[in-house]
Amino acid sequence: SSEEDIKKELEAMEASITREKSFRESTSCSALCKPNTTIQNITLTPFLIQLFQQIQGINVIMYFGPMVVDGFGLNGTLFTGVVQTFNFGFTFISVFTVDRIGRRPLLLLGTVIMFLSLFLVGIIGVANSTKDDVGDDERWVLRSKPLGYICIMCFVAYVIFASVHITRRPLENSRSKITK
Repeated sequence: SSEEDIKKELEAMEASITREKSFRESTSCSALCKPNTTIQNITLTPFLIQLFQQIQGINVIMYFGPMVVDGFGLNGTLFTGVVQTFNFGFTFISVFTVDRIGRRPLLLLGTVIMFLSLFLVGIIGVANSTKDDVGDDERWVLRSKPLGYICIMCFVAYVIFASVHITRRPLENSRSKITK
């Protein structure tokens, strides 16, 4: 029985090596330089998605958010608690929804909502802020507290969709297209 298991394992290893050798030409580093190759798409798509995930700015909101919210005339510590709670909760929700809805729709929807929420915060900040000189510090604050609440809702929407779309589950099995 153990000898048969060893033979089966050896046959599986040999089949795997043979299969990998058949892909040698299409999966070599030189294939990345050829235009419109499958390996180029399979390699670059996950790379670019993870690159954009890193530069999307969620860390800026997490780190500078309390200072920005203080500029709205609201409590920055409360903001941190609210944002971290939503981030934590929607990370779990994303694990269960990504397979049901699909990565592409979540990626597209999340990117659009994240863009719109930060765009709205930018418009409000430009249209309704004033310079506030407090001692030696110079900072910009909103003139309207209700607009500060809208900005916080935009930040929360941003964090929710950042948690759901690509930040928690990168593309997996990118090589599965080659082997099938």
